[in-house]
Amino acid sequence: MRVLCSLVPALALLVSSSAFAQAVYPDRPIKMIVPLAAASAVDVAARIVTQKMADNMGQQFVIMNQPGASGMIGAEQVARPSRMATRSAGSTTAS
Repeated sequence: MRVLCSLVPALALLVSSSAFAQAVYPDRPIKMIVPLAAASAVDVAARIVTQKMADNMGQQFVIMNQPGASGMIGAEQVARPSRMATRSAGSTTAS
């Protein structure tokens, strides 16, 4: 029983050390899509929020304005899966 009690913390330490070997995520700038025109109230608010997020996370944010069709073009961009998302999920997509 005493051996088991000393083995469990050692095993937990071994398992947790593998988490430190992972790369920092995200490793590229984060894109935020704003479905309205540049310099609109929503765009200005998004820029203020992403500036605070960038300061807290230490990561660069890129705001992409996709105006048109009452926000549907921007919504379509968000709904489309990214290449990184499909790669990390292990699935492939045919274009």
